[in-house]
Amino acid sequence: DDVFHETALDFIDRKAGDQKAGHAPFFLYMNYTAPHLGHTAPEASVAPYSDMGWPLNPDAKKSKHYEMDEATLAAYAGMISHLDRQVGEILARLEEKGIADNTLVFFTSDNGAAIAKTNPEFAMFNSNGPFRGGKGDVTEGGLRMPTVAVWPKVIKPGSTITTPLAFWDFLPTVCDIAGVEPQAATDGISFYPALEGDAQDEHRYLYWEYNEWGGPFQAVRMGEWKGTRVWDDGTNDFSAMKLYHLPTDLREEKDVSQQHPEVTADVFRAMVEARSDHPEWTLTRRAPGRM
Repeated sequence: DDVFHETALDFIDRKAGDQKAGHAPFFLYMNYTAPHLGHTAPEASVAPYSDMGWPLNPDAKKSKHYEMDEATLAAYAGMISHLDRQVGEILARLEEKGIADNTLVFFTSDNGAAIAKTNPEFAMFNSNGPFRGGKGDVTEGGLRMPTVAVWPKVIKPGSTITTPLAFWDFLPTVCDIAGVEPQAATDGISFYPALEGDAQDEHRYLYWEYNEWGGPFQAVRMGEWKGTRVWDDGTNDFSAMKLYHLPTDLREEKDVSQQHPEVTADVFRAMVEARSDHPEWTLTRRAPGRM
């Protein structure tokens, strides 16, 4: 991440003059991996958390895939602080170069935090807020991510978008802003109108599937409703779809499919309609360890 970060700052330095001159707009995608398993961070970032009395993880060094600090929780907090400083440096560099007002910045994540699953007793981090589950789940704790957008000349400070959107909306959005058409078919919709404070189109539904960590799983978000299915090894098929009413059940703990059969049928139809079969992405239980 530190190498990526320094390269990004250099990229901004090189491109800023072109943008100030009114031509050659740039696109920068910064894929910070922190925080992530492999919990470790520079000593200066971990130091503020070293005396918190948080429990150690004696199995950290036994990981075959990741380098882990024994002080896993302090390292996790240090990773977040380190990332926070780096994001601040990106924003400060845009200001320093005089292009912050004309630059749209997004900050988001690709999934819920895994720390809530690996250390469920350590609730003080509250990484996934009120939602159940985390990375690898199709519950809201695995899927629902905040996204911060900063664009001083366009976005009203402190404004909020409540329309459910997804990563496949990003491409049509930036194409819309740039005044071009996407060159590939996409299920996404542009949320440029929402950024400007205007009326926003909404998806009829959003669909996810995941086939690791005990999957496969499927999920559909349709308005206020959420439907999920999980694999049942006993029947070698999916269990019946469960239905949740998110405004009254954010943790998806009360299945109301029997009370709302018509909604259940609509959500299930969307689940079937959304999926395209592919031999490499099957919805059957995978062999253990397959990634």
